[in-house]
Amino acid sequence: MSKLVLLSIVVGLVVIPIWAARQQHPLRGLRMALLGLATFHLFYAFLVRVVVPRLG
Repeated sequence: MSKLVLLSIVVGLVVIPIWAARQQHPLRGLRMALLGLATFHLFYAFLVRVVVPRLG
């Protein structure tokens, strides 16, 4: 399970910018990418701090 958590960083760092690049306005795409990455990093920090230790 911890390998999946580590792999999710790679997937998140690739998928979120691709998702944000679909916007027609570049500034809106940049804002969506930054917001998406910030949200993803908060979720990842929660996974690492709370979920992974309970799996061990």
